[in-house]
Amino acid sequence: MPGTSPASSLLGDARGGRPQTEPPPRLRWPTGRDTDRTSVPVRSSVMVSTAEEQARRTIDRYLQLLAAGDVAGVLELFTDDGVVRSPMNGAIPAREFYPELAATTARSMITPIDVYLSVTDPRCAAVRFRYDWRLPDDTATTFDCIDVITLDDTGRIAELRIVYDTHPLRMAWQASLPAP
Repeated sequence: MPGTSPASSLLGDARGGRPQTEPPPRLRWPTGRDTDRTSVPVRSSVMVSTAEEQARRTIDRYLQLLAAGDVAGVLELFTDDGVVRSPMNGAIPAREFYPELAATTARSMITPIDVYLSVTDPRCAAVRFRYDWRLPDDTATTFDCIDVITLDDTGRIAELRIVYDTHPLRMAWQASLPAP
């Protein structure tokens, strides 16, 4: 949409700004907490560890900042040596990955689907979402993505591993290249 930030907000309508005729889908947290895309999860009576709560807060904030296209905000969530492992780029420092992503994105929209917490290490979590991405040449692609996140002991992201089927993205990227 003209005049929007590089990414659509999680607080907006996931269908491109059209009026909502039904409530937004709800995300189910593993401990029984619910949230919709228009609010931050509220604490339930279920007891969770501090590390699990930190992981949830970090994921919520990460998705909000990523959807808003706030590169500086996203980078604040990472450790100084935080790394992103991407199917397209391999291992790259987060401080290099996110500015490059922003530079290759005309518009994007993130639709959260689910969040998973490790049963063995509460500092490890994953978030599944649909990524609607428009390249600067207006080529569009959509894919489901899972970001597997490892936090350090202070709750900052030490590693983020992106998992998705690269075929649709490679096809869109190849189509956007200038003809030889």
